[in-house]
Amino acid sequence: MSNLDFANLLKTPDNNSVFWKSLELWPNRPGKALLRAIEAQLYLVHQIASPILDAGCGDGKFASLLNFTVDFGVEIDSVRAATSISHAKILQTIGGDLRKLPFAKNSIATIICNSTLEHIPDLERVLNELNRVTKPNGTLMFTVPTPQKREHLFFTYYKKEDYLSYFDKYWQHLHYLDAPQWELVLKDAGFNLVTYKGYETSHLGKLIDLLESISVSYKEWSHTGEYVTSTWCTILYNLLGPYASSERPKP
Repeated sequence: MSNLDFANLLKTPDNNSVFWKSLELWPNRPGKALLRAIEAQLYLVHQIASPILDAGCGDGKFASLLNFTVDFGVEIDSVRAATSISHAKILQTIGGDLRKLPFAKNSIATIICNSTLEHIPDLERVLNELNRVTKPNGTLMFTVPTPQKREHLFFTYYKKEDYLSYFDKYWQHLHYLDAPQWELVLKDAGFNLVTYKGYETSHLGKLIDLLESISVSYKEWSHTGEYVTSTWCTILYNLLGPYASSERPKP
């Protein structure tokens, strides 16, 4: 067995890189850190007009990866909504339902909605409400899993149907729409589908599924302080970084 290349594994990360910031947010979940970094880059290549709404902002961690400030965040989980403001990229967070937004008609220039719509049972009603608050010529930007997501999972090699059932239940995925289907539902809600981009390849999907099966626990030895976690994040950054950068969308 060849020796580990510690020099490369411990190369100093780029502290400004989206993936490094994502690892700092989710050091225990490298699969989630990788996926969220790739998703964030989809937004970073666009000019984003204000005011901006993060629909389904969660705890605000994802918004902190972006290079712009979000004016409003809406999250149905009031506890997560209360913590999102601490990440400083969301100016005002509201605990509320996306089916009934507290904004005037045509008041929001840009809506971002990351990994949210696939969880919503009343998709038509939510899209109609998002359209109501969007300005004329405004933009709705969102990420969702497509039917290909279920074909690009690592653990489907073992009892495929059982795993797919478990996967959908665990992640609470209710929708897997392809581009033509999204075009139709968006049109019904008053939107026009302008751009559709796949961002998770078969290989990357398998890698993320594999990584999401682990939760890393770091043992901080008393004489090392927090160096154990930061060292492992550096190693993960250098190991997985090429997968994040290879999937980076081009402007």
